Amino acid sequence: METVRGFPHTPVLPAIPLRRTRKFIPTSTVADIIINEGLRLWTIRQYLGIIHRVRPESADSESIEIAVAFEEIHPPFPILIQVYHGLRELLFDEYSDESTQEE
Repeated sequence: METVRGFPHTPVLPAIPLRRTRKFIPTSTVADIIINEGLRLWTIRQYLGIIHRVRPESADSESIEIAVAFEEIHPPFPILIQVYHGLRELLFDEYSDESTQEE
């Protein structure tokens, strides 16, 4: 998962990234992908969360973490739905082509 914040590309200047964060989540540890709602000040925001299992080096048991995608840019809900469906299709073979289901 990678998030880049900065100034957009213009015809005069190239894009200028100000901050970049990366977090690698192995696909074998992904348990689920969710769209959840959260409160921030006086607004309700939807966010995309990736629930994954984490096994600390010093512990014998696994714990569950939620990695929030697009934490800083807050894309609109229709964009989150498209990303959600795309990820579910890639990772869990959901939302596949209807023509293959008829066979």
